[in-house]
Amino acid sequence: MISKSDIAKLKKSDAITHLTKLNLSTSGGRPELLKRLREHYHNNKEKTKTSKSIAKNESECHLRNGNNIPSKSKIQLMKKDKLIELCNELKISNDGNKSDLVSRVEEFYRPTQDGNIDVDISNGVPTKTDLRKMGKKDLAARLSDNNLLTTGSRLELYKRLEEFYRPTEKTEKVDEGLVDSLSLECEDESVSENNSSNTDTTLQIIEYNDYKIGICEDTGCIHEQDESDGEWYKTNLVWDYTNACPTGYSNLTK
Repeated sequence: MISKSDIAKLKKSDAITHLTKLNLSTSGGRPELLKRLREHYHNNKEKTKTSKSIAKNESECHLRNGNNIPSKSKIQLMKKDKLIELCNELKISNDGNKSDLVSRVEEFYRPTQDGNIDVDISNGVPTKTDLRKMGKKDLAARLSDNNLLTTGSRLELYKRLEEFYRPTEKTEKVDEGLVDSLSLECEDESVSENNSSNTDTTLQIIEYNDYKIGICEDTGCIHEQDESDGEWYKTNLVWDYTNACPTGYSNLTK
């Protein structure tokens, strides 16, 4: 193997010697001889690189456009281990919780056209990750657009929208490693002002879908912290210990 720079330094007689050893034509002037050597030693290498690149693109295209593309519902029902395995196969990041993996796989197979909220173009359904990122006002606005009740805590609004968009999906269980048991002395107020009380309540603080909530150890009632005053207030939700998710909301429509 001769480098391009070494080929350029060869004299005509040396070039003829190399070409003879390679059983290549030795006719023509020095520029032609050097060109013939470059094509022999380096063009094949470039073709190999190009072929590999084409094969890689074709493989990725096959993964995106093949007949074996899983449906959205099938992706959503996959277990986390299966999603991680699929991410590795697609050569995309496998970091994050199950919702993140679902969104990432869905984005690979059905990429969006811009960097805005990832919404299913056919029905305007935001991903779970995007719902979690929404503030209370954004959640309320989206509920209002769908003619749903807009009252309640942020978590209630989130659950109401999630149930509206994905009524048949099972709620993902909370990772036990995210649970941080803390004893908080706080004023327990009902959503209804007429039922307010001043009794102390011990809350267990956990992180659910990247959002902290407080669970009453005695009743299982879910409390939410008001960012304006830092106090914890009782919601209409109750913690379902069997499925590890909030439940109990009602009056979904106006």
